[in-house]
Amino acid sequence: MRVLLFRNLCDMSGISRWMIEHGQELKRQGVGVEYWFCTPSPAVEEYRAIAPTTVAPMVELMQRLERDPYDVVHVSSVDAAAEVLPLVNPRPKIVTTHHGAFSESWTSENCFACVGVSKDSSRVEQPLTDLLVETVVNGIDPARFSAPTAFDEGKPIVAFAGRTTDIRRKDFPRFTRIVNELDLDTVRIWVADARGGDWDRLPKDKTVRVPVERWSQVPHDEMVDFYRAIAASGGTIVMTSPAEGFPGVAAEGSACGVPIIGPDVIGVRQAVIDGVTGVLYPYEATDADVARIIERVLADGKRDIADVERRSQTALTAFSLAVETRKYIDIYERSQPILAPKPLPAFNPREQGVHVMVDTLYNFRVIRARHRARLITEFLDAGRTDYARLAFALTLRQLRKEMLHKDVRRSFARSALRIMARVVRRPAKA
Repeated sequence: MRVLLFRNLCDMSGISRWMIEHGQELKRQGVGVEYWFCTPSPAVEEYRAIAPTTVAPMVELMQRLERDPYDVVHVSSVDAAAEVLPLVNPRPKIVTTHHGAFSESWTSENCFACVGVSKDSSRVEQPLTDLLVETVVNGIDPARFSAPTAFDEGKPIVAFAGRTTDIRRKDFPRFTRIVNELDLDTVRIWVADARGGDWDRLPKDKTVRVPVERWSQVPHDEMVDFYRAIAASGGTIVMTSPAEGFPGVAAEGSACGVPIIGPDVIGVRQAVIDGVTGVLYPYEATDADVARIIERVLADGKRDIADVERRSQTALTAFSLAVETRKYIDIYERSQPILAPKPLPAFNPREQGVHVMVDTLYNFRVIRARHRARLITEFLDAGRTDYARLAFALTLRQLRKEMLHKDVRRSFARSALRIMARVVRRPAKA
């Protein structure tokens, strides 16, 4: 079996880290793996160390699929560039994974299987597709993650890991307000953000400038040391997201023995085993209430190094990378898609976090239109008027309103004229 793991952007986000570990475990289980990205970055070398990796335009991938199809093409459900892959003839066997954000792009008409990374993410995604949204919980590599064998002598670390400027989905300002309720002379505050940190990019009315000892971009291969240092300090990681798909930080941190404190919301409640690998708090709890939970966790932080090891082993067992990958292979090898029972469920707009995901879905439509405009131009420049015409028609069906957005309407208008000109010049068949 040959599986292509595709993503438009090559970076070191949570989805990209998942691609790395999924590719590694697929290889261990005897599956041929390749990566394909359209946008390069220095991170590409980490993928090339695992499997053959191509960085090239989408039109080259589609032409490659025409000549030499893969058994499966696996994509993120919110990768806007991936939405044109079903235009290839024969249509690839596409598997999508929903890592947390809603997607309305994938149905049985263009996709073989849809997967959510937690029971919650599958449940809230189901109203948007006629395919059954299956659940495969993200796993972690036991070869990478382990607990420290001794505590250090420093103050406990209270940490945040995630995109600090993604206010709606990560809410780093709330983290600053919570830790400001602690005795800051007794703790160290660390922040890991793949995009770096900048107080000036945060809302001043919601953020407290607490003294942060370390705020840095932590490469993927250094995150284990980051987690182990927190565990060795008797510290904790605090999450403040209103909703998640399956937060890798929670699973990875607990696999290194760190107790995770997170809100009882979509996705997080599957990644934090309450009372075992961490503590879930009510999302509506006050900042002061969450700070008291942190204090209780820190009070027990250096009680017994055996507690740290037990937490690690529990996480490694609960979030098995080998089990996750085996479930994906079963999906890859299946011959028929599985449709969802009808009628499809409806959204519960009152559920915590759903409003954020819906807002993101609507905002993502403009992003999809921008990608589609760029890809149509790419197809025309490469002489693939057929793909340009199909992509334009697809956009009319899916994103008619967004095609009129000020950022893309001229591009779509120019592409329409180019398509019509080429159709008119096409010689008549004898």
